[in-house]
Amino acid sequence: MSALSLKGLTKRYDDGLLALCDFDLDIPEGTFFGLLGPNGAGKTTLISAVCNLIRITAGDIRIFGLPHDSLEAQRLARRWAELASRWMNGDIALMKRWRYMVQEQPSLPLPDGMDRDLFEYIGQAVQLRLALLAKYLSADELQRIDFTLDQEWRALGERAERLVAARVPPDSADARQLGHEWLALLDRMVRHDVGLRARLIAAYDKEPLLRASSAFSPEALHYMGLIKSS
Repeated sequence: MSALSLKGLTKRYDDGLLALCDFDLDIPEGTFFGLLGPNGAGKTTLISAVCNLIRITAGDIRIFGLPHDSLEAQRLARRWAELASRWMNGDIALMKRWRYMVQEQPSLPLPDGMDRDLFEYIGQAVQLRLALLAKYLSADELQRIDFTLDQEWRALGERAERLVAARVPPDSADARQLGHEWLALLDRMVRHDVGLRARLIAAYDKEPLLRASSAFSPEALHYMGLIKSS
């Protein structure tokens, strides 16, 4: 299986610059690959495309056989990031260092039930998730976010689903209570930093991949929006 597979990758910027044209690349798993070239060769564009930091014009990008921006990968990344955060006390920098250590030292043990292919695939998805957040938050702000609250977010999401299924009006007492608890949990996540909260909300508002991989279904997210506006 290929660790990274690019087929017909093309990127033309809005000003007409063709940075990549019908580019193919196949990197087998377990191999090391260096990306070299002069200024303007397209290295940054290629890496940005793989990390989903820019939209490609055409082509296909797959990591271990799955689309690099698939919802399945991001849902898995969210759960894995939450578990790893609990294990490492929410230290994002430590999570990154641990991944690099495992890559460089194959003898290091992995969590039960995980092989190296799965570990690397989840790691790529986590990196994509962090890269999307980094478009709106500084490294210090990312470090301050509490990523260990996933169970509580899922519980709130399930409650929202039940209210949606029961057709409870968003201006009802139960819905308003859910909204208050959502805001309180968000404040805990950003450690009561109002500015960070606003930037985190903006990231989710502007990045469909972050919304789609959240603990709330699209219907629940829409319902929460109605609660906040009521």
